[in-house]
Parts: sequence; C-alpha cells; structure tokens
Amino acid sequence: MSFDPSNIQAIGIGVTAFLATLVATFVIISSKKNKVGRALIIMLLTVVWWAWFGFLYHIFDYIPVARAIRLLSVLGITAISVSFITFASVYLEEKKALKKRERVILISLQAVGALLAIFLFADIFIQEGYIVGALDFAPKEALAPNAGPLLLILIGHFVFCILFGGYLLALRAGLETDIRRRREAIIILLSTTGGLILGGTRFAPWYGVDFAPFLGGLAVPLFTVGIFYIMAVYGAFNVRLVTAEFLIFSIWTFMFFRTLMNSDFVSAIPDIIVLVVIIVTGIFLIRSVLKEVESRVEVERVLKELASLNLGLERRVSERTKEFLRAGEHVKTIVENLPIGLIEVSNGKVLRRANRVASNLLNFNRDTKLGVVLTSKEGALWTVVERALGHNINYQAMDILIERPEHRDLEVITAPLVAEQGEPGFIILIRDVTQEKELNRAKNEFLTIAAHKLRTPITALSWALFTLSEGRVGELTKKQKEIVAETGKRAEIITDLINGFLLAAEMSSRKFMVRREMGDVGELLSKAVEQTRLLYDKNINCIVSIADDIPKIAIDPGKLSLAFKNILSNSFIYTPSGGTISVSAERKGSKILIQVGDTGIGISKNEEDILFQKFSRGREAARIYTEGSGLGLFITKQIIEAHSGRIFITSKKGKGTTVTVELPE
Repeated sequence: MSFDPSNIQAIGIGVTAFLATLVATFVIISSKKNKVGRALIIMLLTVVWWAWFGFLYHIFDYIPVARAIRLLSVLGITAISVSFITFASVYLEEKKALKKRERVILISLQAVGALLAIFLFADIFIQEGYIVGALDFAPKEALAPNAGPLLLILIGHFVFCILFGGYLLALRAGLETDIRRRREAIIILLSTTGGLILGGTRFAPWYGVDFAPFLGGLAVPLFTVGIFYIMAVYGAFNVRLVTAEFLIFSIWTFMFFRTLMNSDFVSAIPDIIVLVVIIVTGIFLIRSVLKEVESRVEVERVLKELASLNLGLERRVSERTKEFLRAGEHVKTIVENLPIGLIEVSNGKVLRRANRVASNLLNFNRDTKLGVVLTSKEGALWTVVERALGHNINYQAMDILIERPEHRDLEVITAPLVAEQGEPGFIILIRDVTQEKELNRAKNEFLTIAAHKLRTPITALSWALFTLSEGRVGELTKKQKEIVAETGKRAEIITDLINGFLLAAEMSSRKFMVRREMGDVGELLSKAVEQTRLLYDKNINCIVSIADDIPKIAIDPGKLSLAFKNILSNSFIYTPSGGTISVSAERKGSKILIQVGDTGIGISKNEEDILFQKFSRGREAARIYTEGSGLGLFITKQIIEAHSGRIFITSKKGKGTTVTVELPE
C-alpha cells in the first residue's frame, strides 16, 4: 500500500471522505432527533462509505484488494442513490403525503438498489463480475476496473434515482408559499441534484473515456453546498459552535493533508496516530462545548419564558387591577344610587361606608363621619347602629322609631360582613316605612271603625233571629224555622268576619295580647270540631283522635279556640262531600302536636308561602269560596306564635292538606 502525493484525484477523494466524515459526525451530534436530519445522516454516511473506499482504492497496489475496495465504493454509489430518494421523500412529506404512484416508484427503486447490492457483493468473489469486471492494472495506471454487463443497469438506476429525487424536491419547492422557504427548497434541489449529476460523469472512465474530469471535480463542492445548506436550514450546524468547529476542523484538515504527504504508509503511521488522537480529542471538545452551549441556550430559553410569563403576569395583573377598579366603581355607583339606605360599620363601630339615602334619612355628614368611631353624640345614626348591632344578626327585619331630625319609622336589616383582611363588620340596610306605617294605621282604624259599626246591627239581627227561633213571638212553620236557622248561620259567619277584622287590626297595631290561664287543649279542640261541624252541614267523614295524656297548659282559650276553628273551617269549606277530615292531638316529647288533615283541593307549592299573609288566598280557594277574607290563617299564625308555638302546612294540589300546630307544654 502506497500513496502518491501527486495524485490529485486521490487527494480530492480523500478530502471528500474526510470532510464527509466530519460533517456526518456533527449532523449525528446535532440532528439525530429530527426526521429530516436522520434522513440526511443516512445520506451522509453513504457518501462517507463511497468516499473512503474510493480513496483507499488509490493507495492499494495489490490488484485483488484494490478491485474489492472498488466494488465497495460502487456499492456506496448505489447506497447514495437510494438514500437520496429517501431523503427527498422525507423532505416532501413535511408538506404532503406521497401519492400511491410516487410511493410505488420509491419502493421499486429501493428494491432495485438492494438487488444491485447483492450482485455487487457477489462480484467480490467473481473475477469477471456482473457489474464490476476484472482489474487489469494497478490503480495508479487504471482509473477503474472493466465494466461488467450489468453496470449500465446500475448507471440507469443512478440516473432514475436522481430524476425521481429531483422531482420530489421540485414538488416540495412548489408547495412552499413563503418566498424564503421556497428559495431554500430550490437551493437544496439544485445543489444536491446538480452535484449527483456531475458526479455521474465519473462513470465515463469505466468505458475508457476520461470525459471532462473537471466536471466530476465540481460534484463534491456542489453537493457539499447542498448538505451544508440543509444543515443550516434545519439547525444541524450550530452557529454558536462555529468558532470552535472551525478551529478544530482546521487542525484536523492540516493533519489529514500532512498524513497524505508521506511517501509510504510506514512513515505516515505517527501522523495517523496523531490525527486519530486529535480527531477523538476534538470530538470530545466539541461535545463538551455543545453541552455548554445547549445549557446556555436552555437557560436563555427559560429566562425568555420567565420574562414572557412575567410580562404576561404583569399584563394580567394590570388587567385584573383595572377590572377590580371598574368593579369597585360599579359597586360604588350601585350602592350610592340604591333606593334604600346602606351603611357599613366595623365591629368597633367605625363607619366605613354610607350612601346618600342613609345620610339623608339619619341626617349626618358622610365626609366628616367616615372612618370615625361612632358614639351616642351621633343622634339618629347612633340609635340605628346601636339597635341594629344589639339585635340578633339573622337577616330579619326590625322596626326602629327615630324622632330626630323628624319622626320616622325605619325598617332595618343587619347582615354580617366577613373580611379576608382587616376587621370584620356589618352591613345595615335602612328603609323608610313611615308612609307605609301611616297607611297601615289608617287602614286599621278604618277596619276597626267599620267593624264596630257593623257589629251593632249584626248583634241586633242575631238577637232577633234567636227570639224567632225560640218561638217567643209565635210558633214558626218548618220552612220559617229553616230560613231563620240559615240566616243565623250567615249572621254568625259575618260576626266571625267582623271579629277577624278587629283582631287583625289589633295585631297590626302591635296591641295584640293573649290572656293566659290553665286550660285543656284537647277539650278545646274537641269543642271546636263539634261547633265547626254543626256550622258546615256537609256529608264529610270526620275522624277525631285526641290522646288522654295531654296536660293542661297556659293558654288564652278564646283566641286559641278561634285559631282551631279557622283551621277546621278551611278543611270543611274546601273538602268536597264524601271526603274525609282527620283531627288528632297527642303529646310528643315536651310539645303538644295537633294535626288537621283533609282530602280537599290542596294547595300548589308556590302558594304555600303566601297563605299566612294578611288578605292572601289561593286561586282555587278564591274560586270555590268567594266569601273568604284571607285573614283566617294570618290570625291563626299570630295566635299560635303568641303561645310560643309554630304552625306549618304540607299540601299536594288535588290530594289534600295537612296543617300542623306545635305548642310547648
């Protein structure tokens, strides 16, 4: 084995092999995770294969070995053809999938390449091979062995691969809409395809024609331009490593040429050892620099992300702050324009907020009172705050009367205000109900006067009917007795209605009182059932169950009997003939439980809440019994609650109603 430094072709191929190896090394380091990068690595490795065996062919003098090396070099040409079309297909599929016809051509060319490789391996053992024939002279005298009968097929396969790969690259360029990306695709197309076409001219010496050798010399640099451009486009060549890579490449290139300049292999051994050591050291150096650069890049990326996140966070904080400010102004505007008074007070009775209506109602200056601890000197404001905070904070309304600056009836609702920061406090809502109270007083006075005016003639009518029914003015006929009895019932209903008006007026004026004495609730309920049953002569099955162990408790017999009659009257009125009313009373723990159930018309769910309000009646009840006043259950509830009890209703429309009363022992 010997090397002739004057052999320019051998030097060129050697330099190509050396540079291809270096480029492949750095592409492997930088782009093995990228799909296009992996295809590029495979193509570079085939170039490395072809170049090194092409170089070795020129330095071996022993003809059989030289021929075998040439066979392996030609195998590299076939591999370059297949790797080129594979790279082109991967590059195109970044934009679009291959069509079925294109994929068939790709697979066919790859299969032909594999078949040619088999023939090339077989040629190693055959002197006159199928593709590569015999080598008649040493490489110094013969540029190539004789051409085998199938070499033209290999050349044809090479040409078809160049054409098909160029076609795929052209398709990719045509798909690019961005001008810069299209320019990149065109440069890759021209450099790689052009380099391979020029390299194909070196098949001429196989047929004894050394046609334009300089064209073959242009193939390597042109193809190299394409490779480096692909590396640049896909980031395979790290710009941050350019200085280190250029320095190391320079040292490697110098040592490589120094090695080639030796006259024989023995004298080149020391330089070869130094070259190998420098290459290994350089690779480790570049890898360490690459890791450092990647670390810096990662740090820069993280810093950029943090800066971006910080910027986004600042922007969001600014937006949320503006939203909060807008929301605060919105709430402030709403509070200020509420038709009722609103004040906010801390637990330490510091006035935090007050709207215009509150300051007008309570006659204080907000500008001087906000942030000030309230005292008894504040007049009406102090009265409201003191009473509101002393009241049970349960969102229920309470009435407060103030005399200064003028007489006002106020309805006050207090709600706790929980603060995440700072001292908690209360919101106090104030509504001026002076006019409502005046209207209620006027209405109650009217009801009282009207009831009293009606009571006198009704009482006289009732006495006259009683006199007639007793026969004191003569015996009545059966028909006359029925008329008197029916008129008496009507008079009694009117009397109860008048009493109801008077009682409702008394309750509304806060003058309602119960006068308690020890009484038997069970007996009182039993008498109310009998009296009501006689009053409403209907075919109704009335079931009464009153326990014997009910104790006597402190009650107002007259008012509690009225409450029972009101409940029973509703059951008799709204239960059709043939229906059932069940009345029960029992001792349950420390309470007396009374229930009146019926199979009447029932009450809809949305009407249950209004039944205990004054003058309120259900739609169906008003249609069936037009004479009702809507006061019965209102009066009943007031009487039961005055006895410290409670009353509630469960009902289902069309099925019936159950009224439950609980009285404490």
